[in-house]
Amino acid sequence: NVTNGSYLVGDPLNNHLLMSDDGKSWVNVAPSSGNPKVLAVTPYGMIVLAGQSSIANDLWTSEDGGLSWDQQTAPTSSTTEWMAVHYDTSIDRWRAARNGTGVGATSVDGRTWTSGPGPQTSATTIRDLLSQNDLWVAAGAGGILYSSSVGAGWTLAVSLPLHGFQGLSYFDSIPLWLCPKRSTGTLGDFSGSGTIYTSPTATVWSISFTATQALSASVWLHNRFYVFGTGQTYYVSFDGAVWTT
Repeated sequence: NVTNGSYLVGDPLNNHLLMSDDGKSWVNVAPSSGNPKVLAVTPYGMIVLAGQSSIANDLWTSEDGGLSWDQQTAPTSSTTEWMAVHYDTSIDRWRAARNGTGVGATSVDGRTWTSGPGPQTSATTIRDLLSQNDLWVAAGAGGILYSSSVGAGWTLAVSLPLHGFQGLSYFDSIPLWLCPKRSTGTLGDFSGSGTIYTSPTATVWSISFTATQALSASVWLHNRFYVFGTGQTYYVSFDGAVWTT
């Protein structure tokens, strides 16, 4: 994540939120009472940080690049960690998901949160959340889900129990959603080959490409998709259909 020209990287193992202006020197800017797990940033520089449930009200906001934080009231139980948080610029709304079946939250300003349907099910553990024009997509261990609006429930679009999906990306001009499946191995296994799933609607997905190694993330950048694999390998596509290394 980037805010006001600085880079932000969460380090939940050490309860840190690391910031850098140059990508080389890093400082911890996490709230002193926090245990950061996931974060999202608006184009205007507002940061929402969600924690790992060791304290009550594990949501924070910052509007000065992480120099100061305001703790917010969490609308859902703090017995489980937040798995994902995302801001939809097209509708100016926030959405977050906890590690619990159907447990989620929404916000219009990043400060006041209300309970809402979460994407996690008994068969899926969410790792990623993305939206465009109030169409929401979640991915994680077990598959890919979608939701038709910020307050709507979730529908399972791809179901592959014990397999990990992560690294959602989207390009609106095609339009096309993209999500890598980590590998042919089950959870925690980075052996075998990963596969790239794509969808023009987020409701029906198909395999676009099978890699030669496990995959970890994707991004739309400089008018092309990048999907990253193990061993410093990455794949590039202008349309999500034809891939090169």
